[in-house]
Amino acid sequence: AIHYVAHRFNAENNFYFVGLHGFSFPLLSTLERFLDMPFGVEKDLYLRSITGYYGLLILMLVFHVLQRFNFLLGFIAAICLFLTSGFFITVREFHIDTYRIFFSVFAILAYIRISNERNYFYLTIIGMLFGIAAFIHSISVFICFAFLLAFFAFSRERINIKILYSIYLFITMIVFGLLHYILDVTMGTGWLLQTIKFY
Repeated sequence: AIHYVAHRFNAENNFYFVGLHGFSFPLLSTLERFLDMPFGVEKDLYLRSITGYYGLLILMLVFHVLQRFNFLLGFIAAICLFLTSGFFITVREFHIDTYRIFFSVFAILAYIRISNERNYFYLTIIGMLFGIAAFIHSISVFICFAFLLAFFAFSRERINIKILYSIYLFITMIVFGLLHYILDVTMGTGWLLQTIKFY
């Protein structure tokens, strides 16, 4: 049986783990280890390439959005973002930031792009993207709830349709990433609630 351990400390390498974030990044590492095992590879090349890959996707996303207004504007904006020290360091270091930022921004932009389409197919796509973003990093959980509030407040449908669509979006987000946090708050470590200090 698998026993849930609220706080895990590995004395061999002094690694201390508290599961505040989603499992997407660790699961990608696990998948790579499974695929590398038959070949004796132990380099984590795929996991380390994720930072640069999603950094490139962020640049492409910036260019794609802005080039619709002006091609040169999109190109200059992408170059300026690339040349900032924060972006360059984030892409160079082995970290989760570009991975989570891409999916969070992509979810918001996707909603803006298809905001006039009000059917369950498009709502499923939006809920899925926000859920995936939450499954990557806990900050996206707050983005999910902020989006749900904004969706409910600014949607032009009748109140009963608003409620129905909001519930559907929330359920979709749960299926694709929020479930981990709900379980951790109710049955696990208490998630971020245990680390928030009110002064």
